[in-house]
Amino acid sequence: MFEKTIFIRGSVELRITIEQPIEPFLGIYQKKRITSKFFELSSLFGFSGDVNISFCRSRDILAEKIEVNFLFDWVVAANHNGQIFLLDPLLWPQCDEFDVAKICIHELTHVVVNAVIPTCPLWLNEGLALFYADQIDTTGNKFELVNPYDTDYNSGIYENSGRVVELLIKKFGEGFLLEAIRKSPGLYNDGILG
Repeated sequence: MFEKTIFIRGSVELRITIEQPIEPFLGIYQKKRITSKFFELSSLFGFSGDVNISFCRSRDILAEKIEVNFLFDWVVAANHNGQIFLLDPLLWPQCDEFDVAKICIHELTHVVVNAVIPTCPLWLNEGLALFYADQIDTTGNKFELVNPYDTDYNSGIYENSGRVVELLIKKFGEGFLLEAIRKSPGLYNDGILG
């Protein structure tokens, strides 16, 4: 098992563990990228805790681990109860957008956001995960911005939420956005995020 531990903020210990079967799909640089992003996110959001990235040898096992009866065909990883479950990358759809390190960082973002902001709207949670995992596609020329509260997994939440978060960060700055998220008692009614 690959394990990295660091002490920050006095005696608070953070640990990320990546199970052995995932290691062949990650180079040294990718492991460092995942680990450093985890510690960056933990510091940004004030998260403390351990996260384990587990390997699932089938879609059925992944569904069982996250306690669902149905998975979209494109689901290659998920998080549940503060843990990340990664489908065996050999079973992933053949697609350029699936990068093991980016998928792990995407799910790490969800773990941190879910722990710190349990009422975070779906679009904002997905947008932050896309932003921090560097998964926002800006190559497409055709993009129509819609209210992110009107999107879901069947209607463009990934394309839209990532772009909205990116635009908010460009306009207001990352620090301002994170502070607004932390301080807003009702994200749905917030002047910027609502």
